[in-house]
Amino acid sequence: MSQNFEIAKQEQWTQEIENIELQTRLESLEEPLKAANSLKDVALKDSEEMKNRIIQLEALELDRKLNQDTEKSLKNNLANLEDQINDKNKTIKVLQQRLADMKKTLQRELRVPSSSFDNDDSAAILTPSSSKTVTAKHPNSQEEDVNFKYLKHVLIKFLTSREYEALHLTRAVATLLHFSPEEERLLQETLEWKMSWFGTRPNLGFGQTAKAIPPS
Repeated sequence: MSQNFEIAKQEQWTQEIENIELQTRLESLEEPLKAANSLKDVALKDSEEMKNRIIQLEALELDRKLNQDTEKSLKNNLANLEDQINDKNKTIKVLQQRLADMKKTLQRELRVPSSSFDNDDSAAILTPSSSKTVTAKHPNSQEEDVNFKYLKHVLIKFLTSREYEALHLTRAVATLLHFSPEEERLLQETLEWKMSWFGTRPNLGFGQTAKAIPPS
C-alpha cells in the first residue's frame, strides 16, 4: 500500500512539473502573440489609409481628366469665338467700305455741276393751290436758281430711288423742304414700313388732317 502511495505521489509531482512547464511556455508565447496582434492592428490601419489614399488619388485623376476636357472645350469655344469675331470684323470692314462708297456716290449724285446751270432769270413753279404756272423773276440771283435746281435734283433722286436708298435722303429732303421733326419722322417711318415684311403702317391721319392721299 505504501508503494502505491509513493507511485501516486510521484505521478502527482510529475504532473505538477509538466503543468509548470506548460504555464511557462504559455507565458513565453503571450508576448509574441501580443506583438503579432499589435502588428496586425498596424497593418489593418495602414491598409485602410492606403485604401483612402487610393480613393483620393482616383478622385484627383478624375478631376484632372474633367479639367482637361473642360479646358479643351473652353479652348475650342475660344477659337470659335475668335473666328466669329474675325469674320464679323471682316464683315464690318466690308460694310464700312460699302457705306463709304455709298456716301461718295450720294455726294456725287447730289452735287450739281456748275456747267449744268443755265443763265435763265426765271423758274416755273406750280403752286399747290392752283394749276396755274407762275413765273418768278430772280434778277441777279443765281444762288436761288442753284438751290432750286439742287432741290429738284434731290426730289427726283428721292422719288426714283429704292426705299433703302431713299431712306438716306430723308434728312436732305426734310432740310430742303423745311419739314418739321414730326414730318421728317413720318417720312422715315413710312419708308421703313415699305421695306419691312411685318411692320405697322404709320398713322397718316384722316380727312383734312391726313399727311398723305389715301389709296383709291
